[in-house]
Amino acid sequence: MKLESIGVPEQVRTASACQATSEAAISSLLQLPYATRAILYGVVVLGAVMALRERRLQWEGIHNE
Repeated sequence: MKLESIGVPEQVRTASACQATSEAAISSLLQLPYATRAILYGVVVLGAVMALRERRLQWEGIHNE
């Protein structure tokens, strides 16, 4: 059954497609070997730490002038 045939709004159809895509991505990530998942997790955490550190340095630079 197609969602548009029963009158489901476009936004709901798009959200449903995005959710299905993200669930497929998560499912495929869980099938990766442990070492690969650990490396990806480490890269994500490192990126978050670097971004937060950069924001803090910018904030300190603005407020110390």
